[in-house]
Amino acid sequence: MAEIPEPTRRSVLQILAIGTAGAVLAGCSESKSTGPDQSTAPATGDAAGVQRIMIIRHAEKQDAAPGPGLTQDGVPNDKALTIRGWTRAGGLAQLFAPSYGQPPEGLQRPDRVWSPTPQDNSGVRCTETVMPVAAKLGLKINDTHPLGDEAGVAAELVGLPGVTLVAWEHNHIPALVHALGHITPEPPKLWADNVFDIVFVFTRSGDGWTYRQVPQLLLAGDRREPML
Repeated sequence: MAEIPEPTRRSVLQILAIGTAGAVLAGCSESKSTGPDQSTAPATGDAAGVQRIMIIRHAEKQDAAPGPGLTQDGVPNDKALTIRGWTRAGGLAQLFAPSYGQPPEGLQRPDRVWSPTPQDNSGVRCTETVMPVAAKLGLKINDTHPLGDEAGVAAELVGLPGVTLVAWEHNHIPALVHALGHITPEPPKLWADNVFDIVFVFTRSGDGWTYRQVPQLLLAGDRREPML
């Protein structure tokens, strides 16, 4: 089979990133360096008056979905998302920032977007996962904390107004959740290895948080049932 030219591979990624992500992926590289830094900005719009943290796992990687990891330019890289992962990343832009109407019940447009410092495989994939939604909203990704500093992340998140979207590595999410403080009902103690399609939502309630899961329902095979 003839090798796919580089521009064509890029086009494939842009097309497969559903919804508005064709344009979004083209601007993903700017989402980390341009646009307003709203890491501490007050909530606006439909997020006003609510303190909410939405946590997702990075999208699909090699061994979890067919095909190799690919950068946003279509270059093979085992640190990057697969085509299915990029498709989910594009879908997340429409899930959290729909072009018409509001996000599904339980979700809101984020005022800020966080991911780990992209210094290892998981950090890179987390950043790639939220690049489309950050680009669509004109937000700069906050990636100042590395994996392993979940206590530091939580200490900042609990003081932020409005709505924060966090993409994190699944083995580190339980530590991040635990560091948030008192949560009702109790979330799962582990994030399952095969789950990429769930949003953990924490909403401020007094001195603690209420917790729920929201299914993404973006791709074929995404589950409706909660992760136990």
